[in-house]
Amino acid sequence: MDHSKLVFSPDDLATSFGVQRGTIYRWRKTGRLPKGFLLSRSNRRWHVNELVKHSDELAMAFSHCISDKTSRPSSSKGGGYDC
Repeated sequence: MDHSKLVFSPDDLATSFGVQRGTIYRWRKTGRLPKGFLLSRSNRRWHVNELVKHSDELAMAFSHCISDKTSRPSSSKGGGYDC
């Protein structure tokens, strides 16, 4: 699998971290999340590689998405995203 193509929406990230979608945008504004990229004027996404490289917190949450292990943890508050 080409892990560089894994992309997350604000809703994906909100579900992963157990927060509201507005929190994701606030975290981006304050630098807790990387800027990501826009698909359109109001449609933002994040590549998994960008998330993992941004901070140790995000590296822990999403590192399983870029590993070649077949076993993946399920989505839970603060426990990482089920890739």
